[in-house]
Amino acid sequence: MEPQLRLAVERACAEADRLTGGRVLAGYVVGSRADGSSVPSSDVDLLLVVSGAQDIEPRSLAAATRHVPRLRVDFIVRSMNFYRRNGGPPLSETGLHVFGSDVTPEIPPEHFEPYFVRKVLGFVNYQRIIRGAGGVLQYPVQPPSDSRYSGYEVHGLLTENGFCEGFRTLINLITQGSTVVVGVKTRSTIYSKRQSVEAYAALGDEPFADFVRGAYDLLNQRLHYEIPGDANDMMMAADICTATPAFENHVLMAVRDQFEFWPSIDPDPLHRQMMATLRP
Repeated sequence: MEPQLRLAVERACAEADRLTGGRVLAGYVVGSRADGSSVPSSDVDLLLVVSGAQDIEPRSLAAATRHVPRLRVDFIVRSMNFYRRNGGPPLSETGLHVFGSDVTPEIPPEHFEPYFVRKVLGFVNYQRIIRGAGGVLQYPVQPPSDSRYSGYEVHGLLTENGFCEGFRTLINLITQGSTVVVGVKTRSTIYSKRQSVEAYAALGDEPFADFVRGAYDLLNQRLHYEIPGDANDMMMAADICTATPAFENHVLMAVRDQFEFWPSIDPDPLHRQMMATLRP
């Protein structure tokens, strides 16, 4: 991470600590900014481990983001009690430690079942965001619209003023979907987009391996989530969007027989939606 950005993130953590009354035990940059796969417009995903109950709403920390100008900062707040109860990833390996004391040695390994359910629900949530849907999606899912990019670009980039066109949400959907399939087949955990693409390719028998790699390389690494201006890039992006519904349905079928994990998880709206989508 660039020294200037790291300093800004450290200040944001210190401000968040002040806003929470000194409850921030540790801060970690996670995601693409940590693993080196970020693009200029990538968000800064900042995980805060806090003391006490998990009762801090990330939006209440918005004032701390002023220390990181021109970049969107997404705070993720987890209590140390949550990690002790559920386990978690090795934070200092999957992220970049930037504030407080490294709490990684105190966190037991993450249990696979709640991790897997969280990833499945994340995948469904991206499906809903892309379609602007508040209700239950019906299997098989259909493209959001019949536009050039099949509607996958409409809710593509989240800004302070709402969504604008782009492909960040689509890449989140695709990499979350590949993470889910890797979980189904190997029961392994994944914590970044790049790791998801590589692990999915390593499965060796997935029909959408070229699709996932091509989408990540073009829409993330080359276009930086922006709508292309080059005719060839436009054609390739449109082809990716055309193929996306088949990939979405492939992921949904991959998890259909995994519901033995679910009874131990407290039901929530996304959980109920997933059940209704696959078993109406």
